[in-house]
Amino acid sequence: MFVVDADYTENDTIYGGFDNTLKEMIAIRKKLNIYEISDLYITCNFDTKDGYLESLILSSIPLGEKECIETFLDCSEFKSKENDKAILNQIYTNAYPNENYDFSSDKFNTLKHKTKKPIQGTRMTILPAIDLKDGKAVTTK
Repeated sequence: MFVVDADYTENDTIYGGFDNTLKEMIAIRKKLNIYEISDLYITCNFDTKDGYLESLILSSIPLGEKECIETFLDCSEFKSKENDKAILNQIYTNAYPNENYDFSSDKFNTLKHKTKKPIQGTRMTILPAIDLKDGKAVTTK
């Protein structure tokens, strides 16, 4: 199973965003001749269809808390591509130290279902994170 971030269409019009990521990952799996035997899960905020794993997690927080954080970010102009997810996570952690993310949210159902029981006879390999640039995989830190 491939678990990848959707990222953002405005940052990468070829691979960014849920729809582009889905299209390109299907093509990659077919090119590698593993489409029929592999699975895919794209992490993102499923309300906006973009973002990262952190976007999915943060999308599960209660609406009032989310609106408070978004208002602060809009007023502070704190957002930037380089550290957006880190800022969101840190604000949530600092503002609501006794609150856990709501992993019982239905936004996690597909991921929980796909990872509940691995396919028998397969091995899991953890690969380094990669970015796709100009159709080539580029290892990132």
